[in-house]
Amino acid sequence: MSCTRVIGPPGTGKTTYLARQVERAVDKFGPDRVLVCSLTKTAAHEIASRGLSVARQHVGTLHALAYRALGRPKMFNETDFATDSGYRLTPASLSGDELEVMASGDDDKVRAQIDLLRMRGVDEALWPENILPMWEAMKSHKQATGTVDFSDMIQRALDELPAHPDNPRAIFYDEAQDGSALELALIRQWGAHCEHVIVVGDDMQVLYAWRGASVRGFLEFGDNQIVLPTTWRLSRSVWQYAMRWRDQVKVKANAPFKPREDAPEGSVERIAATVGGPHAILRYVDENPDREVMVLATCGYMLRPLVKLLRQKSIPFHNPHRVRQGAWNPLARGKTSVRPADRVIAFCQVSEEVMGEGMRPWTWKELHAWVDVLNATAIERGGKTEISRKAKEIGDEIVGYGDLERLVGVRGVEEAEAGNFQWFSENTLKSKTESLDFPIRVAENRGIQALIQPPRVVVGTCHSVKGAESMDVVLFPDLSPPAYRAYFGSDMDARDGVLRTLYVGITRAKERLFLAQGTGSSAKWLELLE
Repeated sequence: MSCTRVIGPPGTGKTTYLARQVERAVDKFGPDRVLVCSLTKTAAHEIASRGLSVARQHVGTLHALAYRALGRPKMFNETDFATDSGYRLTPASLSGDELEVMASGDDDKVRAQIDLLRMRGVDEALWPENILPMWEAMKSHKQATGTVDFSDMIQRALDELPAHPDNPRAIFYDEAQDGSALELALIRQWGAHCEHVIVVGDDMQVLYAWRGASVRGFLEFGDNQIVLPTTWRLSRSVWQYAMRWRDQVKVKANAPFKPREDAPEGSVERIAATVGGPHAILRYVDENPDREVMVLATCGYMLRPLVKLLRQKSIPFHNPHRVRQGAWNPLARGKTSVRPADRVIAFCQVSEEVMGEGMRPWTWKELHAWVDVLNATAIERGGKTEISRKAKEIGDEIVGYGDLERLVGVRGVEEAEAGNFQWFSENTLKSKTESLDFPIRVAENRGIQALIQPPRVVVGTCHSVKGAESMDVVLFPDLSPPAYRAYFGSDMDARDGVLRTLYVGITRAKERLFLAQGTGSSAKWLELLE
């Protein structure tokens, strides 16, 4: 067996390299004999989006592949367990994109500790006594109900499947730096029956240490190491600053890389913004209308003052990498459902004043999108009911002008054709007013195209944008209380984890990096500018 560890620093084309190697393996062994997996759904989706020739059932998260290989057992349900045992648990989202446990109570924290110890492969005899009662209750419940939880997918695969049942000849594991000891053990076990195993990752981008990510396990995995040597993303200034930051990390690979020869000089600058006072960021946005900017923090709650200010100033923003985070995506467009921004766009799409040459008649679906949120008194009696029915029956057909006046009323048609947002806002249902307020104000102040085009301001945590990039990045140095204690503590692994999180934020910047000011519990990074 040939086992290779590939280290892909930021912007070096790690996924492209992986896809190329996967296609070579498919050419050699066939699409049914290659396994491609990753830790998170986001990373697995990125791999799958490359149009690889691998059999569809052989691409996904490692947990999903293990789950299928085990015959799709019934899943453990935290709610049922809580009812049965009396423990108070918030359902975990370990199988989702965010990979975070919503530890809101003492029982949640015990459950998180159990998962952490299991993913690290710690012998039960060494577990703290206070967590054993819940663990015994969980085991009894799973045995009685015939269910498995998230960690069981890997543990049972280790115990019951010496080799993957489809007998792959090559296995690829992406984002391996965030794999736990348990997950890396499964890759090693299945890989022992293959000709090639390639694990791909970046030891400087470990973000899931809290759930057992084993950077040492990644660095010790494989017989040889390949380093992708050129970052096609970072400007020279950002690269230099990132290297100074990287030098502080104690446990890391010998993985030198450099910017491309024609990389722009770029810059690393201070910006007079804080978590509580982000006004300078808005001035930057207004002064640079043609540039995209990503504003990052280590924790989501630190972004609340910025989000509040962006909403007050009607500045469009989003986080396309965490679309289920509604607070970061108030202008999201619906693919299978109608969202507030869709309703505002539909309302004024026939307005020549608003849409210009892009105006066109409504279909029944589009008419329903904005009429559905109006007060009954704003349109003709019975209009909502008929429009809703027609939207379901003949939704893509154009609405005739006679039907418009009959169902909506002359006043409503005139106001929509004029793009009168004030009328629309004043006549919306009270239950919809809050969700429609921001997209309406954006359309009023910045034009309807501001709802149609992707916002150029991205907000999020360093975790949420891993793998993404932006021309400019504003990064807050503030740390949560646990991270602050780790940063200034004696545990070098814990401190390395904090440094790595900020390194991920730093290396999202393609040209310019702006370092915000800390507010007390912050990392020290301005010294590295000298």
